[in-house]
Amino acid sequence: MLKSKKCFCLCLIILLTACMPTDAALVSPQVVATNATRPATTNSSSPSQTAEVPYPIDEPYPAPIPTRPPQPTETPFLTPTPPPLPTPLPTPQVTVIPTAVPPIIPDAQTADSFSILYREDNLIKQLDGESKEAEVILDTFATTSLYLANRSHGIGWYEWGSLSPDSKKLALVLSTVPELHLPSQDTPSFSIYIFDLDTRELTFLVEDAIEPVWSPDGTKIAYRRQIPEQDGGISSGLWLFDLVAATTHEIYSVEQNAGRYVTQYSWSPDSKAIVTLDIIAQSSVKLVVVPISNATPPTTIIPETTEDLFSPQWSPDGSQIAFVTTQSKQPTSQKIANIWVTTPDGSQIRQLTQNIFVTGGQPTWSSDGQWLAFAGAALFESNEPTTEIWLVKADGSHIKRLTAESNNKLNVLMPIWSPNNSIIVFSKEQTELWVYQLATGDQRQIGLATLGFIIKAKEVK
Repeated sequence: MLKSKKCFCLCLIILLTACMPTDAALVSPQVVATNATRPATTNSSSPSQTAEVPYPIDEPYPAPIPTRPPQPTETPFLTPTPPPLPTPLPTPQVTVIPTAVPPIIPDAQTADSFSILYREDNLIKQLDGESKEAEVILDTFATTSLYLANRSHGIGWYEWGSLSPDSKKLALVLSTVPELHLPSQDTPSFSIYIFDLDTRELTFLVEDAIEPVWSPDGTKIAYRRQIPEQDGGISSGLWLFDLVAATTHEIYSVEQNAGRYVTQYSWSPDSKAIVTLDIIAQSSVKLVVVPISNATPPTTIIPETTEDLFSPQWSPDGSQIAFVTTQSKQPTSQKIANIWVTTPDGSQIRQLTQNIFVTGGQPTWSSDGQWLAFAGAALFESNEPTTEIWLVKADGSHIKRLTAESNNKLNVLMPIWSPNNSIIVFSKEQTELWVYQLATGDQRQIGLATLGFIIKAKEVK
């Protein structure tokens, strides 16, 4: 009986042992649930192998540590170096030029006989150099119902009329409209008329023409053709009217659609050639010598440039052409218009003035070709330079200041020689006419006139 009880207990122990859970069954359900997203690794070929136990919750699953890429070598901060600014040219050290001591030029005479022609609206007036009251010699509107061309038409100071070499006739530009203010629906036409100063007769010469310039021999008039074309362009070439043959023809053509035109031309003293500006509006300009005969082609003296270039004037002896340009070798970055001279073939060219801004009218030659009179401002002499009258020797060896108006703040403009080179006639503030005696240095006002006056020699009786 006792032996049977022992056997029964032993069997019960064995049975309980077989029914006890394994170690995997002792893991907390919370732990299993928390790590359910990470499946246990099993081996299907060994079903009896114990499943891998997840990490405890208090020891989170370590994320893989990535291999740290090598850190780039630190580049020190670089401040970009700006390009060097151009070194500004220093203001030239200018010695103030005093007014010249008379006599200004050797052998200057003390008197001259001449008259001054000028325009006032549609009136042409004549004023004697002896300071007499001006006389109206022509009213263009009353005579022809046409208007004397003015600056609103694009006609410059010197372009409204040209005096014949014998001082007996005027070539005038007349317009069909009184003024032209762009944009305008008016289409003016221009014609050239000849006014006889002795008989006071006005006769038609050529239509569609502006800017007449009389040849030195008195046989021709150069002018710019002003004809609107069908394509909208304007023919603005250089033409000649032969007063002897009463014929006209073109001697220098330009491309009308390129905005090109000729202007500010000057005759050679032998009347065989003309120097002119060939301009492309708002673009460039070149200086050209045009022969009257078609036997030789035009000669370009100054090639196309974007610099200012103006006022070409042939010397009385024909050996030089003076002109004004901002193309120069200046000791400053400021653009300054200076007088230059060149030979007619362009082989020799030199600068005559420096640091004096040439303005207020074109430089004019003395009749002997020794001097040029011009208006200019000495820019570096003061903070408020005014325009004065100057003379410069044709070879550049001497420069003389005739006026010094800085204290009065008056600009003096448009110097023109009297016929015997004894007097310089000029304008103050565009309204007053003055004369300067080269022998004595005396100056006085002789009347009132607008810009663009013409000196007329009087006949000696």
